[in-house]
Amino acid sequence: MNLQLFSSPGNDLKDILAACRQVLEGREDPLIAYFPAASLSDKWQEYTEKAFHGLGRVATIHTELQTLTEMEAILREAALVYIPGGNTFLLNHRLHISKIIDYLRKKVTAGLPVVAFSAGTVLCGPNILTSGDINMVETGHFTEKRRKAPCFSNGDIRREITPAMRGV
Repeated sequence: MNLQLFSSPGNDLKDILAACRQVLEGREDPLIAYFPAASLSDKWQEYTEKAFHGLGRVATIHTELQTLTEMEAILREAALVYIPGGNTFLLNHRLHISKIIDYLRKKVTAGLPVVAFSAGTVLCGPNILTSGDINMVETGHFTEKRRKAPCFSNGDIRREITPAMRGV
């Protein structure tokens, strides 16, 4: 798996964009699947599109507005999945209710790169119950036996120290 996980985007998206650039450079018109499902508003849509301008096309996956078929079509074409922050429990809930989580997990474990921060990073980990977020939607979408989130890693995360993490 290719997971580039950040605790926050920083003051700007510089490190996020650098991680995306490593994946997208050299590709002709790459598609970035943008999952803003952890947010209650669309205030970051324009900002995200401007930030990624020149790196690739941003296709937003709206878990409450699109059909499963439409969301899967975006992921099939995507060169990268971008999952920003917000409320971890809301993100988890929306990915389950829309039923996209299983297909997303399948694509990511097959090699589709993910760049995520905050709630998106927690989603990629072994357990979202460590999140400091309020379970605002009272989601109960966890694996029953281990109370795990829909993480891509199922606990098997290989961490890589990136130049940004070393302060280089």
